[in-house]
Amino acid sequence: MRQFFLLAALAVSLSLARPAPVPREPPSLTLSPRVVDGLQIALFLENAEASYLKSASSTMVAKRSALEAVMKQDEVHRQALRGILAAAGTRPILPCNTTFTAYNETSLLRVGNILSAARAGAALDLLMSLPSADFGLAPGVAAMAAGEARHQQVLGAAPFDAVMPASWAVNVVRRLSHQACPTFSGLPNAPRLDGSVSRLDNRPMVRFHWKSADLERRAAVEPLFLSWLGRPGGPAHTPLRLLTENSGEWDMPGGMGSLVFVALTTQAQFTTYEDLAKYTLAGPAVLSV
Repeated sequence: MRQFFLLAALAVSLSLARPAPVPREPPSLTLSPRVVDGLQIALFLENAEASYLKSASSTMVAKRSALEAVMKQDEVHRQALRGILAAAGTRPILPCNTTFTAYNETSLLRVGNILSAARAGAALDLLMSLPSADFGLAPGVAAMAAGEARHQQVLGAAPFDAVMPASWAVNVVRRLSHQACPTFSGLPNAPRLDGSVSRLDNRPMVRFHWKSADLERRAAVEPLFLSWLGRPGGPAHTPLRLLTENSGEWDMPGGMGSLVFVALTTQAQFTTYEDLAKYTLAGPAVLSV
């Protein structure tokens, strides 16, 4: 019972309007290893967005006040996440030195839209994966996902409410930025996957490219598949038509929104997002439709 109230108190601090100090001697808190990894990744993503917002607020003058309000809200989230991790006896991941590869307002908006969508999807993934023993964190994690929806409004982006494996979100950040990061073994790192959209008989066709010797070997001996995120109701799964040892293509499934994330996998279907993350070979690629 004591642990439940502690979880609830720490979780509620994620949705408060002002930062709460992290206690110097946090109380003991037991969390499952997967939840600890999920919270570390959530903090990694919050730190990345802080770097993005700092850059964006100096460039997008018309949105500066709104972006600064988002920065204050994110600082509340970061302090709460650090407090929860410290209470669980885990050293919180330190911020990376992150520089985003965007040099004008148009490219900054695109990066912000992608980053916000990835963070929202990862927060939903963490929320769905909470075991009953850790469910006191649910209100705070839900507040993070709701906060990302508000951030998308600030950036003028279309809403993105699809669940995304947290490992995908980490690789999205890596794709968008240059980073020098402290060591954290929980951070996944998949090979890069690039995609380009064309139209064939008014149907969007996507051609994919990768640079990985391991993927080239696997493509030669086993079928590969694609998992698509960008529509309500969960991911779509399709085969990949191999063109060369490092490229392939397939039609985009119907019902996708304006922002789509696609990864190369070894399976045709998945029953959980944990399995989807486990069997991802490369990606995700980010497509603007």
